[in-house]
Amino acid sequence: MKIKLSLEQFRDLFTKYNRADNFTYEAINLIYNHLIDEDDIDIVAICCQYNEMSFDEAVKYFNIDFDEESELIETCVYKYLTQKTFVLGVTDNTILFEVC
Repeated sequence: MKIKLSLEQFRDLFTKYNRADNFTYEAINLIYNHLIDEDDIDIVAICCQYNEMSFDEAVKYFNIDFDEESELIETCVYKYLTQKTFVLGVTDNTILFEVC
């Protein structure tokens, strides 16, 4: 019998495995919605597979050429990362993506 985790149970697993600081609350919601139908949830593997960065951090980390006058930073980062990897979603201040 397959047991489906609630969002709260899913969040609690991050605390249980000392990974509560890996993702924001909103990012955990995005991950949950993406993995809701998975049979086996491995929190450590999730933390290795996905990364969350602020848009400013992503510009610096990936050395994205960004023109502040012609484009929003969120749009620029989103376009760049969708060309390189799978983007799981965005929050108000961050982008959640699969590690390249």
